[in-house]
Amino acid sequence: MMLYYETSLIKTSEKWRPFAIFCGPFLLSIIFIFVLLRGLPELPDEYREHIKFPSNLHELKQLGIVLSSYKGNYYWQILLLIISSYIFLQSFMIPGSVLFSILLGYLFPFPVALLVIALCSAVGASCCYFFAGYVGSRTLLRLFPDHIMHFRASYDPAALIHLLT
Repeated sequence: MMLYYETSLIKTSEKWRPFAIFCGPFLLSIIFIFVLLRGLPELPDEYREHIKFPSNLHELKQLGIVLSSYKGNYYWQILLLIISSYIFLQSFMIPGSVLFSILLGYLFPFPVALLVIALCSAVGASCCYFFAGYVGSRTLLRLFPDHIMHFRASYDPAALIHLLT
């Protein structure tokens, strides 16, 4: 019961803080990706329909064809666009980052693709861990205080170590 009492004393501004910490970077990431897309030259109509987050291999292939035609003149912009999109997907737990790994392998030489995939996976997973740990734990604590209190009371680290050995 003490846990619920503690969470009810949190100021109203503190209750919205996790939401702002999650939504702020989410919106900034979308705006940044949009600005990168607008920085590319005007696309012909047949290419424009393929510029989206791919959901299957056919869409990925079409996106790869479009981006490969621009890679020669806009190498760094394309690479930054893919890196930003990859980290965005990883950070906010949106499925599809594995398709960007395939896309990087298609567009860039193996060492570059491998380095970018490792970097994006590490940064995206770290951001995801931060969001889940900070925003998720506070949200769960606010939504299910009795369940959390029951779990904390039943949690015994010594028993867990005994199970693992």
